[in-house]
Amino acid sequence: MMNPIDPRKLTGKWLEMTLKNLAERAIDEEDGAKETLFSAIESTVLGLDSNYIEEIFRDWIDCYEKILFAHQNIDNKNLNVLKQKDQMEYEE
Repeated sequence: MMNPIDPRKLTGKWLEMTLKNLAERAIDEEDGAKETLFSAIESTVLGLDSNYIEEIFRDWIDCYEKILFAHQNIDNKNLNVLKQKDQMEYEE
């Protein structure tokens, strides 16, 4: 059980403990915990300034962009191979 924290005095710490508790309950598959956690995450993220998100999660964003770029390159290469194959078949 988590220690009681006064949300009016330690709002951030209270939210952290509450979300961690919800995550544990969701892992344990407690009814409604997963949905409540997802709702809390959505509400929290929607209230954050985008500059703050970019600053705090810069490493995650950089990694995600690298993955997207790699997949785009793979998709473009595959598309080019298919176009070349179609062109060769058309010319035959």
